[in-house]
Amino acid sequence: MFKRMFPLYAGLLLILCTSFIFGCESARNKETKVKVMYLTEVLKSDLMNVNRIDVRFGDGNKIEMTDPITIQDIVSKLKSIEVRETKSKGVGSLFYLELKEADKMYRLGNEFIFNGKTYETIGENAKKLNEAIIKLGRDQIPGLLPGVNAG
Repeated sequence: MFKRMFPLYAGLLLILCTSFIFGCESARNKETKVKVMYLTEVLKSDLMNVNRIDVRFGDGNKIEMTDPITIQDIVSKLKSIEVRETKSKGVGSLFYLELKEADKMYRLGNEFIFNGKTYETIGENAKKLNEAIIKLGRDQIPGLLPGVNAG
């Protein structure tokens, strides 16, 4: 009798084990899934009133931007940046931006802290912004960040 029922028991055991494994994996994915959002959502600002951007490079150099056209070009790139919350405390960055908007100041980099949470920029648009900022810096400071490829 056991020999006749063995395939049935083996099949049920296989279904049970498979359900358990996939159920646990699904629960793990729900726990670790991190919401991706736009930078402007995190900042709760459309950045339309930014009137100054300072860029501080990792090597100590700094550039200041007050030209409205340049600022709007950077702001338009910032609006397309996606971010996600992270537990990482990065090892540094090539630069960070200080955006001044009326009485507010935002300090942003590839990783930044806002309202006590750490975020990281992700995606192709973040890479394009990095390349644009490094190019702007090199236009004003020849030899800036030697060895860094900016696209």
